[in-house]
Amino acid sequence: MKRVATAAVLIPLVLLAVYLAPFLVLLGLIAIVALLATHEYFSIIKGYGVVPIRSGAYGGIVSLFLLLGLDDSFAFALVVLPTLLASLVLTFILGMRRHDLREASLSIALSYLSVPYIGLTLLSLAFLARTAGSADVLILVFLAVWVGDTAAYYVGRTWGTHKLAPLISPKKTWEGAIASAVFSAIAVLLWAKFVISDSDLRVVPPAIRAAHSSAALAFVFGLIINIAAQFGDLAESMIKRGAGVKDSGTILPGHGGILDRIDALLFAAPVALLLFTLLDRYLPAR
Repeated sequence: MKRVATAAVLIPLVLLAVYLAPFLVLLGLIAIVALLATHEYFSIIKGYGVVPIRSGAYGGIVSLFLLLGLDDSFAFALVVLPTLLASLVLTFILGMRRHDLREASLSIALSYLSVPYIGLTLLSLAFLARTAGSADVLILVFLAVWVGDTAAYYVGRTWGTHKLAPLISPKKTWEGAIASAVFSAIAVLLWAKFVISDSDLRVVPPAIRAAHSSAALAFVFGLIINIAAQFGDLAESMIKRGAGVKDSGTILPGHGGILDRIDALLFAAPVALLLFTLLDRYLPAR
């Protein structure tokens, strides 16, 4: 019940933010989520016997989100790589101050991993919101993740018998994974076909128009994004399993921590950004 109650509160809030919040407000909200998830990640990697080097990662993530707030996309692209390098150098400098170099090297690696693993992946979600010019793209991504997560949970718990990755996540099953992919694809297909109206086609990106007109393409959209989401879920499970941690936090009743709630999105968002960028580039504008 806690899981359902938490979702019943969170999902409307996310939808309100996506549809009503100005881009800079949405960007700020995503940045806050990224920092909270990074904080939880640092708590997890303590299980590997390291003391996290926080400053370099926090600085890099905050800088990336601040830079995305610039109106000039060229300026943003120009400074992304130097920002990532500066974050890495700072993490190394702070690590070099430690006496145990074996621990320091592992701490540097695990700490800096948070920048691409959490910072860049959530940044890609914000970048998708900025470039798409339509909330419908984000809703498609969320739908593929949320429906898939729900289907995997209930189908896997009820009928699952074949373990998907027993060493990483013993409760996940092939039955749940297949149900997740299929239900996500169907949900995206139905949403693109029936929720997106003909009048919406004038303002949505070309990829959404294509999904509206082609059931097969909409199904493939949902399938690809869901498969990426499932890998994201497994990736976080692997990190937690190695650290001997069950949940990343306790802030969300029934769901664990922030990182537990967004783990699938971390891989789904950049895949969706790549998918829609390519399609919007090669599909006709009208």
